[in-house]
Amino acid sequence: MAGANGLRGFGMAKNSRSPQPILPKSVEADPLLLRAGQMAARLQCSERHLGNLTAAGLVRCIRKGRSVRYDPAQVLRDLGA
Repeated sequence: MAGANGLRGFGMAKNSRSPQPILPKSVEADPLLLRAGQMAARLQCSERHLGNLTAAGLVRCIRKGRSVRYDPAQVLRDLGA
């Protein structure tokens, strides 16, 4: 059954004046990670150029298996922006 906020399995904070969804700790703790295409779009460059920056060690990424993700804040720090 969906809660009042429309999210299945997420309750609402009790006794609060404005409804706030209660998120699992893993959602609250993990920063937003972007795929290569999403990060390249934010940087206004091609995925290939982002891959070249990553291969050269100028931009850090997070790899798990074949999956590659980028932390936008870390990428901006790496590029000095």
